[in-house]
Amino acid sequence: MKRIKHLFLSLGAMLGLTGCSASPSQVPIFAYAEDDTFISSLLVELDRELQGYDHPIHYSNRDQNQQNSAILEEIDNGADCLLVNLVDRLSASAIIEKAYEEEIPCIFLNRRPLDDDLDPPEGGLFGTWVRQHCFYVGSYPGYEGEKQAEIADTYFQAQGGFARSPIDRNGDGVVQVAIIKGEQGHQDAEERSSACLQGLKNRGYAVEAVASVYANWEKGKAKEMAASLPFEDIELVFSNNDDMALGVAEYLEENEPDLFLPIIGVDGTAAGKAAVEDGTLIGTVVNDAPKQAKIIAELVSHLLDGTPLPVGNESFLIESNYYYSMGNIVSSDF
Repeated sequence: MKRIKHLFLSLGAMLGLTGCSASPSQVPIFAYAEDDTFISSLLVELDRELQGYDHPIHYSNRDQNQQNSAILEEIDNGADCLLVNLVDRLSASAIIEKAYEEEIPCIFLNRRPLDDDLDPPEGGLFGTWVRQHCFYVGSYPGYEGEKQAEIADTYFQAQGGFARSPIDRNGDGVVQVAIIKGEQGHQDAEERSSACLQGLKNRGYAVEAVASVYANWEKGKAKEMAASLPFEDIELVFSNNDDMALGVAEYLEENEPDLFLPIIGVDGTAAGKAAVEDGTLIGTVVNDAPKQAKIIAELVSHLLDGTPLPVGNESFLIESNYYYSMGNIVSSDF
């Protein structure tokens, strides 16, 4: 059992055993895909933060069965802590149950398990163990959607207001919006999408969602799906991430070169920030990979080395065993 392994390591240190050094703890990382820009940036940051641990990366190619097999293999190899970027969030319960059986702590990244999985009902050893040994680290999607609405509002105000401005292309005073969603069933996609629309309404705008498509977080897929959008009826584009925003922008550049639409992304990737700088996007909201990686490393240290739990602040919200980063806005100089 893991508990016994760590007990012997601690006893060895107390007795001053010499002649060999303990091997680093095994902290394998399981990523849902290799071609996701944000996940790639998070893995780069994790590589920096986890230098004291052995942290091999397993890519799952959007296949949950492949991810499950890799997790079981690493458990058999003596994993000390699992870092899991789920393919399918519905699979979290089985992973948590296996982690509990093997007494291996688990941190979920970017794709949040269902609430009942990570925060089981009170009572019983299982629920207590999960709340103490399983965590989620990611962004706060409702906050990001709200910040997208703030970018749009700032842009409209810089044009003298929306209604009866050139942005109000049909002159009806209603903001006609297209939403490019990341993935059906992904909590960040749904929460960002609803929050950006509600954020505009809260600021006094009449809003109509005229189109909504899923593009799997991919630039190429968004460019492909853009061909089906009724751009003659669209006045604003909210995208759940920068890659998809850039896919829509590329489609417009190639097929509607005389049409400018304000497009707003999320993630604050290098490509997204460059697109804001050159005016291709009017803004993005940072999904803070360095900050998330630092919190993940602090949680690993807490679980394996007994260091204190991370402390929340204005840029990181903590709710029980959920840790959410709050990224800043990057926008054009309107």
